[in-house]
Amino acid sequence: MEPGIISTNHMSAMKMLKWVLIIVAGAPILLGCASQQNRFVWGHYEGLVYKMYHAPSSATPDVQIRKLAEDIRRAEEKNNIVAPGVHAHLGYMHYLNKDVELAELAFRKEMLLYPESTVFMERLLAGLQREKDEQ
Repeated sequence: MEPGIISTNHMSAMKMLKWVLIIVAGAPILLGCASQQNRFVWGHYEGLVYKMYHAPSSATPDVQIRKLAEDIRRAEEKNNIVAPGVHAHLGYMHYLNKDVELAELAFRKEMLLYPESTVFMERLLAGLQREKDEQ
């Protein structure tokens, strides 16, 4: 074989090796994406929010409190993470039911689980405090 000339067999082997390396390097990424479960437990949350605006009579605060509390209980039993907004929404439903103490607990839980919600939750808590002070 002349110097500087690569044989056809060698070239085919190089192409094959290139594809094997691509597949081997990409497999963990693809498998990781395929096996990853949803990070959060949403439960009835999204459906309840939808119903609250589109069919309010089917999503009263009492119904929502019951369903969200059950979703939270189930998630905690399985050591799953409740989705952002679930505790805040539960707090809002307690507020609508005039249960300021439970609303406050839910808002504080949301803030604890999701620190990025702190500014919003603190505003809601300040509003609850004003209502307590007025009573």
